[in-house]
Amino acid sequence: MARRRKASDTAIGALVALTLIVVAFQKLPTASIAITMTIIAAALVGSRPGRCEVRSAIRKRSRYTWTIDGKRTNVCPNCNRGLERRQSSAALGRTVA
Repeated sequence: MARRRKASDTAIGALVALTLIVVAFQKLPTASIAITMTIIAAALVGSRPGRCEVRSAIRKRSRYTWTIDGKRTNVCPNCNRGLERRQSSAALGRTVA
């Protein structure tokens, strides 16, 4: 079954980064400005939508993680629905088209 990334994980990471910036700013203001700019740039690059690794469609909102052929794969909601259908059919002993 696929799992979504929890929002609490992202919030905890943001709080840790903010704490590090505040502590660094007190001791080295110039370095903390550079660190802040780097974190902002990384957040902008990381916020771009990724692509579904099954059919290369742009994932807009949700990301689902499946293990396909021993490799973790991020898929879009459409592919997730198909994979769940196949998994359910296989569990019930139906033939998968």
